[in-house]
Amino acid sequence: MGVVLRNENGGFLSAMGGKQDGVLDSRIAEVVGVREALSWLKRKEVEEVTIKLNGMVVVQAISNKGRDNSYIWSIIGDCTALVINIKSYCFSFVINKLSYSHYGERG
Repeated sequence: MGVVLRNENGGFLSAMGGKQDGVLDSRIAEVVGVREALSWLKRKEVEEVTIKLNGMVVVQAISNKGRDNSYIWSIIGDCTALVINIKSYCFSFVINKLSYSHYGERG
């Protein structure tokens, strides 16, 4: 898992990486990665962020397009709790030049 923090012009600011041992499901790996990224952003006190993902599960969950009682949704609940600390955020999913985004603003 890797996260790169860039400024509004795309310039490099910071990066972090990690290893996810024992995670076999790619959707769970992505959600765990997003949770780790959001925790890292919280520690860095980032107030505005765009998070680009290669899986739709998190984007759909943040925009309330689905929910069940599975393990993945409990991790998404953690992500939702962490995103509350971010003033302005965007989760983006891009595939084959088509994109879907969910934006949020906190007062």
